[in-house]
Amino acid sequence: MKDTNEIMVQTESSQLTYSEFKGNLERNAAAILQWWQQAADHPNERIGISVADPADFLVVYRAIQIAGKLPVVLDSKWTTTQFNAILEHYHISHLITDVKKPAIHIPQLTLTELYSENGTAEPLACNTPPEDLLHIGFTSGTTGMPKAYYRNRMSWVVSYEANDAILNGAPSSIIAPGPLAHSLTLYALMYAHYHQVPCYMQTNYRPEQLLTQLQSHPDSAVFLVPSILEHLLQFEADALADIKVTFLTSGAKLEPRTIARFQEKLPQSEVIEFFGTSEASFISYHQVQNYQPHNVGQLFKGVQIKLRDDKGNRLPNLTESGQLYIQSPMVFSGYVDGPRISEQDEIATGDYARLTQAGDLILEGRVNNKCIVGGMNVYPEEVERVIMQHFPVKHVMVAAAPHYELGEVLIAYYESDAPLPITDVKKELRKYLERYKVPMRWIKVPQMQWTSSGKIARKAMIETYGH
Repeated sequence: MKDTNEIMVQTESSQLTYSEFKGNLERNAAAILQWWQQAADHPNERIGISVADPADFLVVYRAIQIAGKLPVVLDSKWTTTQFNAILEHYHISHLITDVKKPAIHIPQLTLTELYSENGTAEPLACNTPPEDLLHIGFTSGTTGMPKAYYRNRMSWVVSYEANDAILNGAPSSIIAPGPLAHSLTLYALMYAHYHQVPCYMQTNYRPEQLLTQLQSHPDSAVFLVPSILEHLLQFEADALADIKVTFLTSGAKLEPRTIARFQEKLPQSEVIEFFGTSEASFISYHQVQNYQPHNVGQLFKGVQIKLRDDKGNRLPNLTESGQLYIQSPMVFSGYVDGPRISEQDEIATGDYARLTQAGDLILEGRVNNKCIVGGMNVYPEEVERVIMQHFPVKHVMVAAAPHYELGEVLIAYYESDAPLPITDVKKELRKYLERYKVPMRWIKVPQMQWTSSGKIARKAMIETYGH
């Protein structure tokens, strides 16, 4: 039996116990339902949440579900213009928020109002959102307005079980320092809720707070993106040496120097990379011992892959390279503006991939990133990996630019503390790459731009530095 005084969620400024959570949950649900019924002429099932504190967020999120409505997880960093566009486009008729947002023209309920009203509300019997959905979430929106998608309950239950399998059982506690609008952080919070173990989070991300959490809670499972792991590795080795946790990273693949520094500074910890997409969720995992540039590891249980050529024809041999399609019980339920998706549907990941004889999934590159230089296919990711392995750059992004003779040529955008003799670099690269794969132009940038999932924001980089 879970101790009701045990911590459920803790941040740098708040704490929620099981007793506090369970004691008011049904009254909060009743107060939300009463407000929902009275606050709009034409209410729908979608209630937006813009709450920064994870403890308050979890209370509101679960209360909306128990009220039989569908939580919509909104990003507090959106501008007022983005907020209004998303609320209108996705027909969100109500908003629960920390403080009322100006220039938002739908009924708003603040946390203070909610907690004061729940004292007069009669406890509500538990309901579930429509169609057994969990919530509506959003992609990062790096290429335009964020896209809304449905997440169903069963897909995450299967995901919890898949994570248990690679962790050899349920974790004793979970640490998740990222923002709740990022799906990995929300997943980590609900994974902890599922197993009734403490979840240590942050309202405002600070590396020092993460360090303290890691030192204080050994054997935790730590969900984060690679850029946060990079922040952690900037601490002195003495502060990191005794930390013993399992890091689970999602987003960009870890770079070789990051892996080497991790093994040097955190010798008692391990790191597992997840490969996945918004649509397909977790696809494969890689227990990182050394740098394997293309390898994203073994498929999760229940995940099936299909490979197709560029014309859509299925490849019978999975060891051939082709466009990657996934069938999985962990898939989301579709974009809100699109058709519903189930585990029987094939989802295109947008990657070229193949399987090894040992069953490891190898990524060749992104379909949208593929360049054609003088009639030859080039995957920029391959070029980036070679540059990172052999030259003193912190980060690099390779993209194509039109060329009057070759059709396209490659441009390397790189971040480096040291001067890079480009003529020598090009000459050295020809030892590892065919001549047509060596970038023709090199642009040094003050710093890379990143998506919320820790990947280089390619479109933004080209728009900013491509001239």
